Amino acid sequence: MTRPFQNIPTRTLVYSALVVILAVVFVVQETTQTHRNTFPVPPFAVESVDQVKISGPDGELVFRKAAPAGDGTTTNAASVWLLDDENYPVADGRIETLLENVAAVKAADIVTARGQDKEYGLDEENRRTLRIFTGDVEPVALQLGGSAAAGNAVYGRVNTSREIVLLPTSLDTAVSTDPMRFRNTTMVAIPKDRIVAARIERAGYPTVTVQPRLDDDTADDTETDASPPSDWTATNPETEEQISGATLDAFIRELASLQAADFPEYMDSQLPSLDDEPAARITVETTGSPNKTPVEIFLWPIPAEEGQQEPELVAARSSTSPYEFVIPRWRAKRLLLGLEGGI
Repeated sequence: MTRPFQNIPTRTLVYSALVVILAVVFVVQETTQTHRNTFPVPPFAVESVDQVKISGPDGELVFRKAAPAGDGTTTNAASVWLLDDENYPVADGRIETLLENVAAVKAADIVTARGQDKEYGLDEENRRTLRIFTGDVEPVALQLGGSAAAGNAVYGRVNTSREIVLLPTSLDTAVSTDPMRFRNTTMVAIPKDRIVAARIERAGYPTVTVQPRLDDDTADDTETDASPPSDWTATNPETEEQISGATLDAFIRELASLQAADFPEYMDSQLPSLDDEPAARITVETTGSPNKTPVEIFLWPIPAEEGQQEPELVAARSSTSPYEFVIPRWRAKRLLLGLEGGI
């Protein structure tokens, strides 16, 4: 009777057995959680997180989850995030995205267990720390240092481990102590289909009124076929000429999403007193306004310091927000239709 494999060389059988053993070891390693070259990141439920802290050489930011106001103005029931003790509103989805990026890291590749902190940007003068809390429990704390692997990762640590690991660049860009990376900067948001009329008042100049164009109001159009007439109309009271459609459309876009460039509490420069009479006022009448109250935007020029050029920022306030803010001068000029004697 012929024995199995009797015609196969012994060396071949040995090599084949080794391959089988290695394959089994590989499968076992890939199906267990004990990889020797990775460090696990503890799992947590994103929706259960109620506090996040980000600290670094430039300070610390503290984010707390709060229930929605429930005043009928919110279209969803999602909780909101607030920043620091002043309870500044955080941009929608900013913290949720950060937490989802952390939760997606199941395990991080280990670089070394004996590295020097400074070499990897993890020393006290350079590192940033992200701490995540669920009630009194802190499931995850990440330290982030310098860029690694040609910018495709960032060095870091998980919780109190000594191992230095590689974390995704999405965390490198998201973990910041700059409050402007997180604050809600939308100060006015009026959809154009809600605008009934807008009045632009400037100190010492006639008021300009922007209104929806009537269907037959095309007699004074100077727009070409390549640039069709705007849905809005306004007349320059100084020249009695129609203001261009492109200028009016830019004005409407600013009202749809007026973004703050910065806030006084983060700025070094001195702003004018916003208790003084504003240099310009934009009053927007809208449909569905509570008690028919219009939206108002106030603008103040920022004086140039001695020997310096005119500042590229304009101080502002809106009736839709309790926070003073600044906007670029070009944005203020759009709000004033580019008219002379504006800001």
